[in-house]
Amino acid sequence: MEKTIFLSGKHVNLFVLSEKHLINSKWLQLVNDQDISMYSSNSIFPVTKAEQLERIINRKKNNLDLGVIDKRKKNFIGLISLQRIDLVNRNAEIATLFDVKKNKNIANFYESMILIIRHGFENLNLEKIYGGSINPNSFIALRKMFNFTKEGVRKRHVFKNN
Repeated sequence: MEKTIFLSGKHVNLFVLSEKHLINSKWLQLVNDQDISMYSSNSIFPVTKAEQLERIINRKKNNLDLGVIDKRKKNFIGLISLQRIDLVNRNAEIATLFDVKKNKNIANFYESMILIIRHGFENLNLEKIYGGSINPNSFIALRKMFNFTKEGVRKRHVFKNN
């Protein structure tokens, strides 16, 4: 399946999501897999092919949604995005969803993050990229790997898994 590569690294390619890829890949399985998305606040309701197709067709100019391919294995391993891109206030939210069941290679996650963060700062001229997780260990890892800074903690904000 032909993919339009947007950002390329040593281990991964970040590609433009398309209708063809939605139909011919494991994309929907990844998004709807409750084990993989257990720490995502977006996985409360199932996502349909029609909903994902609408997101592709009506691509918002303030979202950059990309698929991730492992270059060595040539397979789809996840999604990464800059969302709520605000070019006036120069910030955006980063979000990821990786198939940790089939891809345990942290180098692929790391390089995907570096590619999209670099794009945000160097090409979109952002001043801040922020993110969040309901997994308490995620921030610690992100701070160590990418030098993220803790600005605050939302308390009683997301209720999931009791």
